[in-house]
Amino acid sequence: MYELINKGSIIKKVKPDLTYREMNDTNNIYSFLLFTGYLKIGKTIDRLEDIYELLIPNNEVRKVYTNQFEQYFEEIT
Repeated sequence: MYELINKGSIIKKVKPDLTYREMNDTNNIYSFLLFTGYLKIGKTIDRLEDIYELLIPNNEVRKVYTNQFEQYFEEIT
């Protein structure tokens, strides 16, 4: 997430048929964030394997991530 907040990107496998039951698997969180608009696809890495470059879509969403992480770290310190 550090890379994303700092205007970078990450390469992840996206599960196109994700269900809520599968949200217990942390590997699926990026798919969920993509499908809910909190991430966007920058470019396709491998369409057959559903691997994509993911980015934060805009500054408003970046601010949401930043605020959430700042709040989390304040609570644990």
